[in-house]
Amino acid sequence: MALTQLGFVLSRHSHDTRSGTQISYWLSTDQGPARLLIEGERPLFFIATADVAQAETAQMQANVPFQNKPLNLSRFDQQPVAGMYFRSINEHFRAQDVLKAQGVECLEADLRLHDRFLMERFCQGGVEFIGVPTVKSGYTEYRQVKIKPSDYQPNFSSVSLDIECSEQGELYSVGMQHVGGEELVIMIGPAQGAQVPVHWVPDEQALLHALQHEIQRLDPDLILGWNVVNFDMRLLIERAERHGLKLRLGRGGSYASYRTARNDSGQGFVTLPGRVVLDGIDGLKSASYQFDSFSLDSVAQELLGKSKLVEDVANRMATIDHQFHHDK
Repeated sequence: MALTQLGFVLSRHSHDTRSGTQISYWLSTDQGPARLLIEGERPLFFIATADVAQAETAQMQANVPFQNKPLNLSRFDQQPVAGMYFRSINEHFRAQDVLKAQGVECLEADLRLHDRFLMERFCQGGVEFIGVPTVKSGYTEYRQVKIKPSDYQPNFSSVSLDIECSEQGELYSVGMQHVGGEELVIMIGPAQGAQVPVHWVPDEQALLHALQHEIQRLDPDLILGWNVVNFDMRLLIERAERHGLKLRLGRGGSYASYRTARNDSGQGFVTLPGRVVLDGIDGLKSASYQFDSFSLDSVAQELLGKSKLVEDVANRMATIDHQFHHDK
């Protein structure tokens, strides 16, 4: 009989497959990384029972397969609702477009399948799970999964990351420090003596390949940095695209991706299956810290009494360029 295990959800995704939907949860566990695969869950939203006949007609005309089910639930105005169930995420989105065009309100349509699955089981970060395991390279995959909430708290492994680049965004180096104390710099240029371990590479493309290798080797749960989402990760992904590369920085050989928010806020989001990218700026803001400036130099001065090595803000870029070419 399979034993129950404890884990903490790091990332969650869902997508359509030929056989139906698939939910993927990456977990940190005491036994190492785990991936839970859950198949066949049906996306849904709710509509007022009074709108069911109109919704059925509209969806049949649009050739969107669905199943309607009356429920013992109601809206805030106490009108009863029915559940509209779909075979795929794509059909779920198509149905929303059809019904919204008819003026039918779709309730909880914005809840993603992978989030609803956790919410309906009252799961947050920690979970207790059981499933059929298969050992993969660097992680264990579980199918036929059942989960329930747990107060489990893992010991996260982490890597701090920082890049240096030219004013045009050309990469010079990537610095990393593992939670265990290991330090490494990947830098473009001929080999020379250094006070920390340096992996010397001939060009930007080689730097990106080396970064990919080191992240997979260190295999962190968390990647930490200052403005790491909107600067470091964004630039790394953009520079990789210039070389026709997709960075395999996630677990299981999965790719890193970056997207900007739809509200023109300039805020971006990094998707890294199996890992979490935590930004120091966002962390402090969420903890209600307030500073005149959230630049690393300013915050470090106020909290730690320390400054960056290059203190001349006005000429910092010129100083970095000069040091890269003459004093690596």
